[in-house]
Amino acid sequence: MGVPILDVVWVIARRLFWERRSLVRADRKHLHYRLLDVGLSHRQAVMFLYVLTGTFGLVALGLGSSGKLIALIVLMVVMVMLGFLLVAAHKYKTSKATIK
Repeated sequence: MGVPILDVVWVIARRLFWERRSLVRADRKHLHYRLLDVGLSHRQAVMFLYVLTGTFGLVALGLGSSGKLIALIVLMVVMVMLGFLLVAAHKYKTSKATIK
């Protein structure tokens, strides 16, 4: 559940602090939409999220309680990095499309 929970936390924080807009207005800035916007197919985006979730699930099963805290911190860092990479890739793709 770490990936969807962190995605929701990320979206809520973005809407409240950076964009200062309503929490209930829909947008395409959730992780799965960003994966689609970068060019992944629906199937590829779902498989990516399955692999990411499965990897952290297996790590959580194999670690003790202090290791799980470390795994959660690593998951948060990975999600933030992934978010920034997807935003940058989307901006690059849209700026490249407007130049043509």
